[in-house]
Amino acid sequence: MKNYIGTKIIKARAMNLGDYNEHRGWNIQENENPDDPGQLVGYPDAHGNFDGELEGGCHYISWSPADVFDASYKPMTSMPFGLAIEAMKAGYKVARAGWN
Repeated sequence: MKNYIGTKIIKARAMNLGDYNEHRGWNIQENENPDDPGQLVGYPDAHGNFDGELEGGCHYISWSPADVFDASYKPMTSMPFGLAIEAMKAGYKVARAGWN
């Protein structure tokens, strides 16, 4: 397999594994801990648009364990310069605190 690195803007909210299974209408598996922390993750369409029929306008949702999520995503409220550029490319307005 090849290595990849990507940048995408997602929507997410805290949700443990048990609540995610309930959200999807699934039964929790015997080997899973329903109290495992994580995030309900919503993805945009291929053009970066959040106008789908799922929660928050997302086109696809999934659940991510907290440690995997934290290693992959950073809040848009505080980001390094490179991620700010990616956010602008995606059509978001970016400003630095203290800019006039």
